[in-house]
Amino acid sequence: MKRLTLMLLVALVLSDDLEASSTRHTVIISDLHFGVGKRGGDGWLPTEDFRWTADLNAFLDQLSVETGNSVDLVIAGDLFELWQPLVKDDCEQPNHNLGCSESEAKLRITRVLGEHRNDIDVLAGFAKRGSNRLEIVPGNHDSALFFADVQQAVIAAFGDAAPRVQIVTTGYWLSEDRKIVVEHGQQIGRDVNRFDRWPDPFLGPATAWRLQKTWGEQFVQSFYNQYEERYPLIDNIGDDGGIAYGLAAEGLRGIPMAAGKFLRFYLAGSSWAQFSASLGGAGDAPLEWDVERIRAEGDVFFYESIPTDDPLRPVAQAAYLDGTLGLTLSDLSAEEIRSICDSRLALFELQTAPDPHPPPTISRCSSTAGAGAGLQAIIGPAREKLVKDRAVELLKLLRETKALTMPFDLYVYGHTHSAWGPKPIEVDSSWTFGAANCGAWQRIVTPPQLKQLECGRPAADVLRSSLDRLPACYPLIWVKPYTAKPSAALAYWVVANGNGSLAASCSWTAPACH
Repeated sequence: MKRLTLMLLVALVLSDDLEASSTRHTVIISDLHFGVGKRGGDGWLPTEDFRWTADLNAFLDQLSVETGNSVDLVIAGDLFELWQPLVKDDCEQPNHNLGCSESEAKLRITRVLGEHRNDIDVLAGFAKRGSNRLEIVPGNHDSALFFADVQQAVIAAFGDAAPRVQIVTTGYWLSEDRKIVVEHGQQIGRDVNRFDRWPDPFLGPATAWRLQKTWGEQFVQSFYNQYEERYPLIDNIGDDGGIAYGLAAEGLRGIPMAAGKFLRFYLAGSSWAQFSASLGGAGDAPLEWDVERIRAEGDVFFYESIPTDDPLRPVAQAAYLDGTLGLTLSDLSAEEIRSICDSRLALFELQTAPDPHPPPTISRCSSTAGAGAGLQAIIGPAREKLVKDRAVELLKLLRETKALTMPFDLYVYGHTHSAWGPKPIEVDSSWTFGAANCGAWQRIVTPPQLKQLECGRPAADVLRSSLDRLPACYPLIWVKPYTAKPSAALAYWVVANGNGSLAASCSWTAPACH
């Protein structure tokens, strides 16, 4: 009798999991970046990116209709922007790798919660409907959510919706049936925002924990924060295009760090350095770059490693010519030189693949006889390789913590602000999973789209454009009810003429030039 009762209980648990898998929706968004808000009655502060309460409210209303209020809304990191303080040097330490303490982080989140009271109310109202749930995954901009006091402040802000709201302090969200894993994504590859011990973002003794301040955060605070005061658009440009536009507007001398240090970051540590990864990743057969010859050719390497149509190219060339570059090839390791050369070759091959083709915007580095295997030999399925490696790393962690035993079926992340997928990725003959990036639920413009807004104006004027002129296309990953494996789709909440609708793609036409 006891055996039969146990079998019935197991069957009930399994049927509950199956029912949950087949009847609930999962919608994943990311990178809303609720920030410092408004300056009294004078309108938005330049550093505030999320100004879209009405769009969010309309989207959640439609989501309620589409799902019958049976949805897990997962915010895959950076719901809050906690890297842009109003109080100067509030978290500064002599050790630049140390960030906010718990009390300092609580002051920052208190400001953000107050300024985004309406947005929190919109999310809370959605969470209270039907059986909806809100899952908040910490990202690199809101890693302070791992502090207990910060968690309590956020949950308290949701009022009577709090029982439906969870801050996911494992660092990842795992669906009830263990088939879907969602994380922010800063731990993928050699990202400059990667934490050393994630999901433990702290450094120092337990009695005086401080957040680790990654190189990415240090760069944002030294570059974007000061520029955004003058150019609100600068960090709403995808693919790190804001860096180039900012430098085109003010030159290398406008950055509060040595020009050489910045250029080294731009070439060897930024998204440009990961160009081949964004196309697909390094191939199986490494190329043989002639590092000794490259060093002998001199420091022209630095500006020649920037595409000719990149606004940074003439700025870096001018700094080289007048002797203010502050960087030499002796400062770079052989590995950094090879990485930059891989990126140059990837772009060169991409641009010269069609025949005939316009002149390429980049040249190849000097190489030994073994080089020149072509685009596919270099990039292969590179982005997928980075994601695959992270999935394997994450599965190992999940198994060690006994969160699951079998491989998951779907992996979703945000962080890069560029939506893509879903795409199947094969680890081995026994495991293939779907991967997708949910992008940023934010108004983002790509560099090609921004060119449509230029209208012949200089970069400084373009960067002062209103954020309202940017595409009102908010991406999301949607997993509808399933009985076997989750099937994801990339969708967009598109707002045009004040009306929003769900669409499979984002179609945007730049406002007419005046």
